[in-house]
Amino acid sequence: RVHGGGTECTLCAPGSFADNIGTSNCTLCGANTWMPNAGTTSGCIPCPAHSNTAGRLGAASCVSDPGYQPSPDNALVMIACDPPSVCPGGSVCASGYTGRACGQCASNFYRAKGACRQCPTNVWLRALGLVAALFALTTLTLFAVYKLNKTSHLVSRAKQAQSRWANQIGMVSIILSYGQLLSVMGSVAVKWPRVLSIFFSGLGFLNMDADLLASECASDTTRIDFAAKWTLTTCLPLLITLVLCFSLGTLWLVRRLCTARAPYVSTRNAATALVIMVTFCYVTVVTKSLQVFDCTRGADGVWTMDREPSRKCYSGAYWTGLCVGAIAALMLYVLALPTAPLVYLASHTHVLDDSRSLASILSPLYTRFERRFYFWEAVITGRKVLVTAATIFFTKRFAVQIALLFVIYVLSAALQFFVRPYALDQHDALDIGLHGAAIVCLIAAIVFNSVPSASRSEAFDLGLGSFVILVLVAGVVLALATIVRSFLKIGTDSSVDSSAASSSPSSSDQVTARSS
Repeated sequence: RVHGGGTECTLCAPGSFADNIGTSNCTLCGANTWMPNAGTTSGCIPCPAHSNTAGRLGAASCVSDPGYQPSPDNALVMIACDPPSVCPGGSVCASGYTGRACGQCASNFYRAKGACRQCPTNVWLRALGLVAALFALTTLTLFAVYKLNKTSHLVSRAKQAQSRWANQIGMVSIILSYGQLLSVMGSVAVKWPRVLSIFFSGLGFLNMDADLLASECASDTTRIDFAAKWTLTTCLPLLITLVLCFSLGTLWLVRRLCTARAPYVSTRNAATALVIMVTFCYVTVVTKSLQVFDCTRGADGVWTMDREPSRKCYSGAYWTGLCVGAIAALMLYVLALPTAPLVYLASHTHVLDDSRSLASILSPLYTRFERRFYFWEAVITGRKVLVTAATIFFTKRFAVQIALLFVIYVLSAALQFFVRPYALDQHDALDIGLHGAAIVCLIAAIVFNSVPSASRSEAFDLGLGSFVILVLVAGVVLALATIVRSFLKIGTDSSVDSSAASSSPSSSDQVTARSS
């Protein structure tokens, strides 16, 4: 396979070919065809699907189309990138991305909400801020449980629920659950406008999202990978337990060294606070546990994790590594954690109102509801699992994903409206209203998906995005205003109660008066 060139013959270079042996010239490969080998007479071959020669003639290789990248396992196969924007074409990755299907963050970048962002300069400050916030949250939870248990002498469930501290804890719990699910819904397979993306990213704080720590940027020499972050997140309940113990120690020191009037938090109160905090981080650990099973088969036949395309699924390392931990986490968090308290409460319904019983430790799970709906926290937990699963496993099927979320929220809102499980009507009204706001968010997702991002104006994105945020925040603002107003009344009512108690005759005086 040579051509004649004077006194010697040479092979046709890659990207060209000769029709016959002994010809005097070589023919260059045409557009979108290539030839990787030298000295061929078989002609050039078309570029693989989703690739081209970038308009070059005589190409010895093809480059990927926008949205695709050559497979590291088979360079002749182009695999789709998710999202397509991380692969601009030309077999290169966008700035900040690298690896298989450009699914990894490059050096000096970290992952947040599925996107790679430039490393901040205040990485350790973020970590300290998160730990400080966790410490403050656990301390406030301990204090709220301490104040709430002061109403445990009230026998009537309605009277317990009407206690202002119980009322506030109930409303805060509803709002936090709402914000956590909204943060998860920010992962719906739609290109949100920038204003909504920032809003959803901010809500990630409610889920104690480890991505906000930018842990990949903590060291120039050692990079914290997906497995390390996954382990840290799934062990969040253990971290909360350690922080809770530290908070208890701090309160004990304050009481011992500073003033004896500091709140005394019993072991039972601490256990109740732990129940609240574990419930608070439930969405986070379930999300991380399910992500391990969200795998997609590429065009090259390789199964990889959607959340981290560099991780192969169903391989030896997968079965002996993350998969084992994820199965254990699912059994613990999705099955055991909701089921065990429910079974215990179902067998001890006769002591739910007894503050001296062991069931009182689980009081945050049932005190907000009417007695016959003591199990309603399990219903809310089921809704969280369904919403999380829908946003994780159907990221590439928008129609299926949005339909499932609509069904979940509409049925949940209808069930909430007709059953009204809360002990207070204002809690029922708040929960139903927040369901409606979430449905508005889903409608906005349909609108944004139906209008191509290229044809959407900046004014359209900003206007509709701001309206959606206004709707989502309106109910929360009203609820927070109610909470603040009620807290301001606590001090006034307490002083009134104290004055009434001091002015009323003691029990011994009343006995003496009756004896007289």
